[in-house]
Amino acid sequence: MKYFLLFLGLISQFILANEFSQSTLVSTELTAYNYYPDIEVDESGTIYIVWVNSHQGGDVHFAMSNDHGQTFTHLSRVNHVLNQATTIGFSGPQIEVLNDTIHVLWTDQRSGYSHTSAYYARSIDQGISWEESQIGHPNGVNFYPELMIDSEGIIHASFHYYQSGSFDYHHIAHTFSSDGGETWSEYSNVSDYEIGEPCDCCPIELHELPNGKIIHGFRNNNENIRDMFSTEWKSEDSTWINLAPLSYDNYFVDFCPSSGPSMVSLDSTVAMAYMAGLNGDTRVFLSLSDDLGDTFSVNIPLEISGQTDINQNHPSAVITDNGDIHMIWEDSRNGGNILYGKLEFGQTLFSDFSTVNDSATTFPEIAPKLARDSEGFLYAVWVDRRYGRQIHFSTTYPVPLSNQHKIIPDLFTLFEPYPNPFNPRTTIQFSIQSEISHAFALLQVLDINGRIVETLVNEKKEKGIHKIQWNASDYSSGVYFISLKIHENVKTVKTILLK
Repeated sequence: MKYFLLFLGLISQFILANEFSQSTLVSTELTAYNYYPDIEVDESGTIYIVWVNSHQGGDVHFAMSNDHGQTFTHLSRVNHVLNQATTIGFSGPQIEVLNDTIHVLWTDQRSGYSHTSAYYARSIDQGISWEESQIGHPNGVNFYPELMIDSEGIIHASFHYYQSGSFDYHHIAHTFSSDGGETWSEYSNVSDYEIGEPCDCCPIELHELPNGKIIHGFRNNNENIRDMFSTEWKSEDSTWINLAPLSYDNYFVDFCPSSGPSMVSLDSTVAMAYMAGLNGDTRVFLSLSDDLGDTFSVNIPLEISGQTDINQNHPSAVITDNGDIHMIWEDSRNGGNILYGKLEFGQTLFSDFSTVNDSATTFPEIAPKLARDSEGFLYAVWVDRRYGRQIHFSTTYPVPLSNQHKIIPDLFTLFEPYPNPFNPRTTIQFSIQSEISHAFALLQVLDINGRIVETLVNEKKEKGIHKIQWNASDYSSGVYFISLKIHENVKTVKTILLK
């Protein structure tokens, strides 16, 4: 079920590719005020997610899964002082895991908004309890936290540093811990240079290259030219050197883009996913280097088409061991969705486009983050808008059919339509289990915005297997959702009409 974007004006094509699972609600016990998640997957495939719930203030919440996202457990609050965690500009808490210790970084206003500072917490019991400390400037303001653990086990933390009270911008500040978060170094100035200053309303990125070099990626601001740059950490004296451009778009923007780079690397390849302007729109690009980041000479757009009035933003990328680069991002089409695409190793065009979220609303899904496990399976998390703002999760890991949809009582099954994609007819099959003799069934077709296209069944059905054919001759090509409601439970599958 792949929804491909237009390439070079050709007709859309649909092929089998990475298939994301039906999404799982992560923020189950919380009110619908959840923002800006981050995700980490360790070597064993355990999933760790943090985000902020802003109801009555703001708290950092944590959940984890040991079964590839089928269920999430150990839901806990990370911060000790209630209702003081903050988010800003699509930037929320950050999470990293090393061995049996979970590390989280966020910004907190417990001393007042004009003294918002960076706070760090760690857990050695799988998120059941947390010990925290303030690692940000005690007399300054810190926003846009970034956390990374390098191959030597050193924990790095960065954030934008502003003057308390006036909020005048200083620089990107960096501190590190060599003892697992017990103590932290003095602050170093990441952006000590004369060419403009960092974009003070854009997230930042710490990344370790395959050769062990630590770099800091960020959006610069030189008289409203906001391209991407990096600096390199000199560990001998804890300074940052070698300011270098990562993108060359000459992107002029007089407002806050609120997005920074997403950097990945393997062998000699370094890639950076980022947003820049294109003919008045915002689009996502991939900047590539084949010499470990010394030069970035290849710039690849996600798609090559003549379409306008399309805005893309907040990309998140991973690279798998075969050299393929995988990305998810926000896309404004069809009400706003989280889309996926892949750049195969050695190729120059993205492929395998699909929609990650399984919601069908007019509200845009936002703030995606992507991770991978040691086997190359993908794990996505984002803010879902179907019922307020909730944290949803999806994966390409092949979940056993017998374990799917545990939350919904197993009274009925809705199968994927066949053929799929189709033109113009497809057969929809569902079964009602033997536990009930008959049930009132409502089978409907919805468009990408959640509007009812056609009602196929609206009556009582006996137990057993039922087949319904949908003739879509009167409808245009695109993605449609088949929704089956029985006993107040709803299951949905996606299908594609391709004419």
